[in-house]
Amino acid sequence: MLEGVTEVWPISAEDAHLEHPGIRRAASLLRSGELVAFPTETVYALGGLARLPEALARIYAAKGRPQGKPLSLLVLDRKMAEAFVLFSPQAERLWEAFVPGPLTLILPVRPGVRLAAVHGLKGAAVRSPDHPVARVLLRAVGEPIAAPSANRSARPSPTRAEDVLRDFAGSLPLLLDGGETSLGFESTIVDLSGDLPRLVREGAVSAEAVAEVLGHPLLPPEATAHPSGGREGATSSLLRLRVPLLVWEAAPPADEGSFAALLLRGVARLRRAGVLPHRGREEGSPLRLAVVLPEGYRVPTPGSFPHLLVPFALPRGASGMRQFYPVLRALEAAEVAAAFAFLPPGEVLRPLRERLLAAASEVCDGSPEEPREGGGGS
Repeated sequence: MLEGVTEVWPISAEDAHLEHPGIRRAASLLRSGELVAFPTETVYALGGLARLPEALARIYAAKGRPQGKPLSLLVLDRKMAEAFVLFSPQAERLWEAFVPGPLTLILPVRPGVRLAAVHGLKGAAVRSPDHPVARVLLRAVGEPIAAPSANRSARPSPTRAEDVLRDFAGSLPLLLDGGETSLGFESTIVDLSGDLPRLVREGAVSAEAVAEVLGHPLLPPEATAHPSGGREGATSSLLRLRVPLLVWEAAPPADEGSFAALLLRGVARLRRAGVLPHRGREEGSPLRLAVVLPEGYRVPTPGSFPHLLVPFALPRGASGMRQFYPVLRALEAAEVAAAFAFLPPGEVLRPLRERLLAAASEVCDGSPEEPREGGGGS
């Protein structure tokens, strides 16, 4: 690799095969301990071989990831997984129902396994991706790849190659550009390393779908460490935006005057919280404010409002997941001073709602009068 240069290899699903020069180059780099970014059906992954300590160290350094947070491992199939984890009957049922696909299972580590990525852990997070490029790359190296999302820690997940380059251009040896990912959202993580199945993170597979296969509900996510020694996928640590975010768990007022008054109170609240600074001489000049609404809602346009509003729509259903991170990245690129999101109960998919609430600087739980302090910080 030339210093400061990232090789980018375009590769379509149809072109993904073992003799593709991009696959061969990526496999060679991985075997030498380097990192490679590549598409999966969920989001782009930042991969290094799970057996190489130097590759794992590079992943942590590149992402700015806390050292105590374990890495998810991608495998080609169950045979590859069983070399280092144990399958219970529950794990077998979930694997049969959802794999390959967007479900990550935390499974007990097999005793005596010497794999750097699971050293000292009781449970390891394992997923088999459903994407031609990722699967061909796994076949090419023939072993597990440690592969968290290809973004800086707590940044919006990458669904396109340009998202990866925005975070890692020049510091990443190679990127396989497979276009936009099909799901555009993280996998669901279920912990099966303890006595009872526990939901760690809800993603592209609903908690209800997992529970239906198991025949009983999942335990909810816990705030303490799971048996693997870390909190892989802990929702509260997933996302931080570069702009302050205030969330109302309610629909926006339809009346233009009430809407304007609500936003002005929100600006004042963010300033009191210290996340939206006072601007001295520029105090009287307009702010650019993002307004995030579920698809179908209209942003009221108060005529005398002193600030500029930039609307963003969250699509409903599966397309809401696919467009979630592109919307957030577009919001940041819009150079807004702050963002206000309205999340009417039942109108935004639960995983999206949880991530926005975790990323919020301030949250109002229904009444628009006084926001409460949010969980994620900004």
